[in-house]
Amino acid sequence: MNLEIALRLCFPGSLFIGGGMPCYGMDKALVRAADGNLVIPASTVKGRLRDHCERVLRSLEQPICHPPNPAITCPHFWWDKDQARSYEEPCAICVLFGSPWRQAALRVSSLACRTPEGFTAEEWRRFPYRTAVRPGVSISRARRAAASNRLFTVETAAVGVNLEFEGCIRGQLPRRAYVAILRAGLQSLVALGGNKSRGLGWVERPEAVEEAETGWWFTIRWEGEPYGDEDYAADLKEWGHD
Repeated sequence: MNLEIALRLCFPGSLFIGGGMPCYGMDKALVRAADGNLVIPASTVKGRLRDHCERVLRSLEQPICHPPNPAITCPHFWWDKDQARSYEEPCAICVLFGSPWRQAALRVSSLACRTPEGFTAEEWRRFPYRTAVRPGVSISRARRAAASNRLFTVETAAVGVNLEFEGCIRGQLPRRAYVAILRAGLQSLVALGGNKSRGLGWVERPEAVEEAETGWWFTIRWEGEPYGDEDYAADLKEWGHD
């Protein structure tokens, strides 16, 4: 059964998604696409969403395995706990996000940075302040002071420019109830990337998006039809939510 979720994340502050190629004068660089545009990798989105979905299922007292160790994921996790479960009955997390033994039902795209308002695509590509460099220093927790000779620099997204990133999640789910877990996970996602304690990566809902179905920064369509609040409430009951 077809699922499609359109994502649009707005970062009113700055953002740091590490993993780019370090260069002279910069220890931690941003991830970029092949054309140089800023991008949030699919692995970052999928990992954060998976973590929040696990929390949702635990709050609903639903049994889930313990990734990422292959020895304690489905189906091995259940062998000495519930003999009735089989490979055809994995936990909801393994169904949605996969495991070493099972292909994921979801396909998550990387989120590409949109051209901000007031710029053309070419102007934004050549904009010299598209990124900034922040200095930092490591802290010695034993001494409770700055560590000696541990100055570092971090490349962040532009400050003062509301950056918006777009992408999508698609998949073939065995039943609609799984969509409720995904929506609950997305609603609890408030930040992405590193240095969140320093104010980086906090998500804000973009005002320009018309989202009558959910009122959030994403839109969900199930079998081509909008997935609304009534569908959400009905599906949560299947997971034991009153």
